[in-house]
Amino acid sequence: MQSLPDDRPHRQGRLIEKLEVRTPLIVPSFSSRGFPDVGEIYHEMKHRLHGVCLVSSLDMGLGCIPTDATEDVDLVIIDSGGYERQHFASESVGYANSGSNVVWSRHLYHAIASLVDPAANTIRVNFDEIGAIDEQIGQALEDFAYAPQAAWDFLVKPERLHEAVNVAKLATHTDALRQFDIVGVAARDASTSLIKRCRTIVMLRDALSDAGLNPPIHIMGAIRPIEVLTYYFCGADIFDGLNWLRYSFKEEGSRHIEDAAFETTGRNLSDAELLLTERAANLALLYRLQESLRYYSSTQDMNELVKDFPSAKRAADIAELAGAVISTC
Repeated sequence: MQSLPDDRPHRQGRLIEKLEVRTPLIVPSFSSRGFPDVGEIYHEMKHRLHGVCLVSSLDMGLGCIPTDATEDVDLVIIDSGGYERQHFASESVGYANSGSNVVWSRHLYHAIASLVDPAANTIRVNFDEIGAIDEQIGQALEDFAYAPQAAWDFLVKPERLHEAVNVAKLATHTDALRQFDIVGVAARDASTSLIKRCRTIVMLRDALSDAGLNPPIHIMGAIRPIEVLTYYFCGADIFDGLNWLRYSFKEEGSRHIEDAAFETTGRNLSDAELLLTERAANLALLYRLQESLRYYSSTQDMNELVKDFPSAKRAADIAELAGAVISTC
């Protein structure tokens, strides 16, 4: 991993070197949490994914997602199943969203990891748990030993409940972080406000760069276009989330997917047809956003990016308030 000069912008194109996969990378997620029909959704959408998706190892274990999903797309991120095993209300959706009743453990996570074709292009996320940073790193290395050919995505958690990820503490372990291909953090763990989350990402990118490291940063639970753009300018590279299943994305913003029925094109569609149509449109827009960000990464042409996605200007302004360095031409 190469070091960057002191005047580096926070936003650059990076590479998942182990797989030779370019970033920025926007990854539609699937989960049984909130979507009990996730298997049907996956079957409907798998050929529209533009080659990448994130699935839960717990959902693989339950048979909701096939363990040979790697045959459907070019790259699969397989996460720990931690999100599905939680039980709490999701304020962003507005309804109680219970997790799975299955007893899920690191042992079962390892068993599922062993069922996936080791030669497939996969990114594995460790079995993430709150605890001391050094313990999290040690446990992640044990997890990744079950998938040595995969790219390793270390999802760091807070050290204590109800706290944010401690970037300053993480920065004291940069030698250990060299072993990972990607460093990840859940958006909800970065902090309790937008600007603080942005500052956390900027600080994380700076800490890695100061140590001579340049791995992609993965923000989990952030896939709405304005989130992607904002965190991208702060130094993040990989984005995933479930909101493409809940909302209808437009360049200027997002709305609940059911609202699309009130547009002229949606009035005569059945509810099922509306969901399929809007989700397919979301995937197309996210792919276009990904390609626009990759073009910006190589040209630094902000005018072109803003022309394609007007909210990019607002996102860049927020990132600069958080301390990010934005390159333009």
